[in-house]
Amino acid sequence: MTDSRYNTSEQTIPFSPEAEEAVLGAILTNPSIYFNVAAFLKQDDFFLLRHQWIWQAIQRIVDRSEEFDYLTVSQELSDLGHLDEIG
Repeated sequence: MTDSRYNTSEQTIPFSPEAEEAVLGAILTNPSIYFNVAAFLKQDDFFLLRHQWIWQAIQRIVDRSEEFDYLTVSQELSDLGHLDEIG
């Protein structure tokens, strides 16, 4: 059984859940940070699938030229069908 919380395609790559959480937390706290890191950070750079989904939700909101915050990202995750899985 595959654990959907992890990107199982590259499990040998070292990763830090705390670092991923820090990046996403900083972006959700101060959305302008997104534009600084989006130039070099991509969805696949996150190891944990839930973090990839959060990044994807933020990207979709930004692509629609809308502002984002915790609530809009949560709604986007719900629309994508990932909110319940993330918890």
